[in-house]
Amino acid sequence: MSANYATIDQFVVVLDWVISQRPDSAYSRFGMFRIAFENPEILGHTFGASEAVRRLNQFGSILASTVRRTDLVARDHSVFWVLTPECNSEILGNRIREILIKVEEIELDVVNCTVDAYVFPLANVDLSNARLLLDNLAGMPTAYQFDMATVRGIP
Repeated sequence: MSANYATIDQFVVVLDWVISQRPDSAYSRFGMFRIAFENPEILGHTFGASEAVRRLNQFGSILASTVRRTDLVARDHSVFWVLTPECNSEILGNRIREILIKVEEIELDVVNCTVDAYVFPLANVDLSNARLLLDNLAGMPTAYQFDMATVRGIP
């Protein structure tokens, strides 16, 4: 585990357990965020590789300290994942705004950053393997999707 967030392998183990729960279980309802910095090469060219990694680590630490203790944060290269038992769509929307404001504070907004929120269970989604779910999630319908341009327009 990093200072404040899990490795992607640890995250996948927990997600595998969550998605293996029976549909009538309280654990079968959860939310997940995907925070993606779309062009990490630009971060490297802008800040230098080591500074870009430092800023991504800083963002991960801030993100992990911003969410609740029951939430799990992980990083997979330039994509962060947050698994949360919370499924209230209004609260999820507010959290997305907070996350993107943090991106701007660390000056990672030099690249396109999108935040997708998913509320499970999702219809017609294969939940047989957590790693495959993560790999395919970007193409699935979201409950919310924000980017920096959207957040900058919020009063």
